[in-house]
Amino acid sequence: MADNYQNETYLGLLEKLGPKQSLVLIEKLMIDIKNTRRGLQAALSTKTTDMLNEPSHVLISLAGVVDVEELHSLAKTINEFDGDVFPVDTVKATIECLDLWLDFLKSDRTARGLAS
Repeated sequence: MADNYQNETYLGLLEKLGPKQSLVLIEKLMIDIKNTRRGLQAALSTKTTDMLNEPSHVLISLAGVVDVEELHSLAKTINEFDGDVFPVDTVKATIECLDLWLDFLKSDRTARGLAS
């Protein structure tokens, strides 16, 4: 699991930021991921495709910055969706990946010195 998230880009960012600012970055990532997850969940609950725009845009940026390829690809798929049937499976898969990313970040935050 960690290999998907603890990649060269992520580790490079943390190294450049240093210990204190790394924790700030992790916290901000977690906040943005939680907000994105909520947005996707709300869209899924109502099957409203218009509600997919904002969370998919945010996720494209987040996943792109730290090079989380699977989530980046899923977010682009959601963002480019132009069909009549709500992309339930893609949104569910994205939410599952977001949960895994959050789990990783919580663990990494703790390992770097900031308990939950």
